[in-house]
Amino acid sequence: MWIANFLIGLCAFFIALNWIGLLGALSSKANFSFAPPFLAGIAGCLVALAHPSATVNELAWVFIVVDPSIGFALGVTTVVYLKKKFSKG
Repeated sequence: MWIANFLIGLCAFFIALNWIGLLGALSSKANFSFAPPFLAGIAGCLVALAHPSATVNELAWVFIVVDPSIGFALGVTTVVYLKKKFSKG
């Protein structure tokens, strides 16, 4: 069980780094790249689902919601889809 706890903490750490990098990029107007993209949220969700504790299993969705790279990718995908759907062509 300690391995699963360690992996959950590691994924949370990477998500926190993504947020720190995002906020730093917004304040400095520099180029920004999410690293590692998608991996922390998805890996955290999978590890939480495989965790022996039922309480941790129920909270697996939190990793997907709080990972900024997943929200950014879904937002960009939605904008591109809507642009193609409603563009004159």
